[in-house]
Amino acid sequence: MGSAGWLPHGRRYNPLSLFIEELKPGQIRIGVPRPQFWEGLDAEVEEYAERFLVRLKEKSFGIVEVPEIPGSRELPEIYFTINQEIIPLLEEYLSYHGHDVTVQSIIDKIASPDVKELFQYAMENCPTEKECKNAVATREEAKKNLMTYFEDHRLDCIIVPANKIPPPTLRAFEDRNTELRRLITQNVDFGSNCNNPSLVIPGGIAQRSGVPFGMQIEGYTGSDRRVIAVAVAIEKALNL
Repeated sequence: MGSAGWLPHGRRYNPLSLFIEELKPGQIRIGVPRPQFWEGLDAEVEEYAERFLVRLKEKSFGIVEVPEIPGSRELPEIYFTINQEIIPLLEEYLSYHGHDVTVQSIIDKIASPDVKELFQYAMENCPTEKECKNAVATREEAKKNLMTYFEDHRLDCIIVPANKIPPPTLRAFEDRNTELRRLITQNVDFGSNCNNPSLVIPGGIAQRSGVPFGMQIEGYTGSDRRVIAVAVAIEKALNL
């Protein structure tokens, strides 16, 4: 979390405390939306994720089992940020700042082959105006429904495993790029598409593979301060 600072005489302070409300574990309700986000987990991921929930409960955080989030399945299927927004936003950025370069010239210089491939695909397969309008309308509906969902269940945030699989080796990722990328980004896509604030919290080390893992907390659009406050409270309670 945020870097710490120092006061005279060695007293330590956290700059976030100047801007973020301090919450106690007993004041915080965290939703666990098992449909979609907790489905199809690798056995090791499931083990450490469940253990993380137990640790939160032991520290008096309110852990609430909640139903499926409206639109969490549908939105990622039709709303692909890189296809719908990246190219026009990049063109707008270049024009606004007066850069005399083309989007294609930027794509040509992307060093990462998989990223370059995604941008090139987006450049050559622009969605129709109807598809864009449908995607944007679906996103706005999902954002509205999510806010109602949080209010109905009185949540400060939701919590999900950051990834559905343990971190793969670079070689494994290169060999199974498409499959692994889907599993790695699946729990991130919904929040990214909805512009939701989210933070990945260090969860520890997976026992069998020895790799670090993370748990992601997420709010609704505009609840950034609350999400940070929850993350700070978890950091303190679990001594992360």
